[in-house]
Amino acid sequence: MLIKLSKPVTLDEFVKPVDLPKSCAPPDSMCRVSGWGITMNQSDGSQLVWPWDPHFP
Repeated sequence: MLIKLSKPVTLDEFVKPVDLPKSCAPPDSMCRVSGWGITMNQSDGSQLVWPWDPHFP
């Protein structure tokens, strides 16, 4: 998911842009997806989380 910010952010050593892929992964590729956020187990969102074995059709 991409979001549009209401105002620009200041880039620094902690805030950096991410390079997005130029094309889609082939069908049935195994991909690693990661991010920070609150999970269903009510974590505080400070730890990196990722699915174990994601496959995207």
